[in-house]
Amino acid sequence: MTFLDHDLVEYYSYLTFIFLNTHNIISYPVTEINSLFKHSKCQQLLEQITTILTNSYNFNNDFNALRSSLYFTINKLLLLDGYYYSNNILSLEVKKKASQPFEEKVIAEILNIPLVQSFKLNPYKLQAIRDKLRMIIYPHKSMKRRCISIGVISQLPIETRYAYITEIQNILSKGHNISVNDYLEQAHYDLVIAAFNSQDLAGLKAPVLYLDDLEVPNNVKLLEDTVSQLESEMYQPLLLN
Repeated sequence: MTFLDHDLVEYYSYLTFIFLNTHNIISYPVTEINSLFKHSKCQQLLEQITTILTNSYNFNNDFNALRSSLYFTINKLLLLDGYYYSNNILSLEVKKKASQPFEEKVIAEILNIPLVQSFKLNPYKLQAIRDKLRMIIYPHKSMKRRCISIGVISQLPIETRYAYITEIQNILSKGHNISVNDYLEQAHYDLVIAAFNSQDLAGLKAPVLYLDDLEVPNNVKLLEDTVSQLESEMYQPLLLN
């Protein structure tokens, strides 16, 4: 580009940078290491959002994929005007319906970061960002950092009781980080599930959920809603109010 003056070279370079950083053409570490914008608002926001997410979830080997997805979302948020949409509306709708109170609190905290607030996003773009964050978080919802400990009290025979415990574990493990075990008096639990109602359970420190039959759809929903509410109550925001 020797035929262009300095200002035009800088202008076209910046346009190229925007294009690469909003369409996931080259991985974000490559564009960042060759960029003059290492301390840009984009990088600041990436670090702040990552801090909130890693405080809430244990991403393990998915961490790099998470940051890459966030990186391109943030660049769209900061560098592009207009709207952008999910390329899979049906998938988005499923994930929005499956979103739990914990996820919504995480997303709300991200959107309340002062740097995000400073962009004064219009309602349409804000909704697009919220939906994109739901898409990013959805695969990790069973990896919440705080594990919910559940004790099960039942009068069922031992082999049937463990099948009951396994069923509870299978139902909840799709969307929650949980540990389900036969109740022990000396152990600590966030929730106790009892297959029967008895005055003897009134003195337990943990909240008690009476659940006699998992074949009843309403009972399964009650179980999931109860655990979701517990997670929501345990969420600890990082932002100072």
